[in-house]
Amino acid sequence: MLSHSLLQLLILFYLSIFSARAIYLLEDEYTPSNFFSKFDFFTEPDPTGGWVQFVDESTAVYQKLIRTYYSNVYIGVDSVNVYPIGAPGRPSIRLQSKTSYTHGLFILDLEHMPVGCGAWPAWWTLGPNWPNNGEIDIIERVNLMTQNGVALHANNCSITGNDQTGTLSHSDYCHSPSNIGCGSLLTEQSNYGAGFNANGGGLDPTPTILPKPTLIYAMEWTSTSILVWFFPRQNIPPSIAIGRPDPSQFGTPSATFQGACDIDSLFSNHSVVFDTTFCGSYAGSVYASSSCPQTTGKDSMGSCVDYVANHPEGLAEAYWLIGSMRVYQQAFVDPELPLPGLVSQAPPPQSKLTSAASISASLADGGTSSPSTPTVLEPEVAVERPSPVAAEVPAAAPRQPVVVETEMAIAASSLTVYEVSIAIAATTTALESEMPVAAPTPTSESYWESSYGDEPIDVYAEPDGVYEGWEDSHLDMPLVENSWCSG
Repeated sequence: MLSHSLLQLLILFYLSIFSARAIYLLEDEYTPSNFFSKFDFFTEPDPTGGWVQFVDESTAVYQKLIRTYYSNVYIGVDSVNVYPIGAPGRPSIRLQSKTSYTHGLFILDLEHMPVGCGAWPAWWTLGPNWPNNGEIDIIERVNLMTQNGVALHANNCSITGNDQTGTLSHSDYCHSPSNIGCGSLLTEQSNYGAGFNANGGGLDPTPTILPKPTLIYAMEWTSTSILVWFFPRQNIPPSIAIGRPDPSQFGTPSATFQGACDIDSLFSNHSVVFDTTFCGSYAGSVYASSSCPQTTGKDSMGSCVDYVANHPEGLAEAYWLIGSMRVYQQAFVDPELPLPGLVSQAPPPQSKLTSAASISASLADGGTSSPSTPTVLEPEVAVERPSPVAAEVPAAAPRQPVVVETEMAIAASSLTVYEVSIAIAATTTALESEMPVAAPTPTSESYWESSYGDEPIDVYAEPDGVYEGWEDSHLDMPLVENSWCSG
């Protein structure tokens, strides 16, 4: 039987090892307010042989290929003009982050991804001196495909494909002469293409302190593995929603990269890339096997280029609509201290939300109109209502003390992040059910009625009858101007 002193020594040893815990803390966030300032615009010829002309920022602004909205950013292609086959290619965008990363948890809040015959979009990371420092393809497929393919490119690396929901497609050599890479096809419903886009719209307007992202792709890169998850909106883990992502609660990854692969020696100093190219070594080579239109007398690549050059209307859906990209790094923290930034990702004041559906509608005429006048949804959280009388609202009604008390409770407890998120949501729901809200009195000058789904929403309008919109944080010019009906 252990003596009392020996038991004390064992306890102290245990505490010295396990007193600190690893969590992910936010390092960088790419949001509508700063998105394009954190990327370089790549303008060199496409290394993959695509029939594309990557343009610089000023050209992208002039041609309306990039836009900043209140809650997302738009990255598109020229879906208006016809180009001769002898031209350099169709104008498009390739962005490369100014910051490089080794390891991290990358979370992309995405509402719409590019799709169309000849299109080759990708969200990926790339090291210098390719392929010596590796490549991680998180989102990448072509033409009208409906399954996302996740892949690695690196020398002397092979993977097993164990412990994942996806289907292993190539495992033995991650940098073959054919440049296929090693990877897996995802199996979750609507994880790519038109199905993904159809599932991305419709933000829930219910007031809450928790943000409501759309569709999530997450990639965790550590010394031992590279893991990728896909979450549709209805299955987003609570720890992501409250800004404290915990991969241990994400469930089985969609794709797992482990095996005979020394990750730290093969993957380092990666920039994050968003791009949409056309045809090239991938989309062009498999174009003939797709359901896309074929040109008589031309091979797969020729048919692809012919379609992309002459059918801008077929590329109206070839755009990204991104809510945010956040990069987290692991840190070890003292459990006695409050968790920093637990509710740092509480949503901004929600006054204007631009949906993917409005972007698509604005381009439905073949691309002749730009998404500069999108449909605007007005969530109920933005409604200005008459203040209840003082006797009806307790002094402790404001939500901020609840958040502070919650953080204090977390610091003094051993709750998991998942349990914390549930507790916050429950507290908020209880608070809202107890707080009296005076019914508004609509007038001809101040209110008009809209609807979201089957529920009517009273939305505040400017008394002078015109709402001037908001300033585009990137272009410094109004993007939306709506005329409001009085009476």
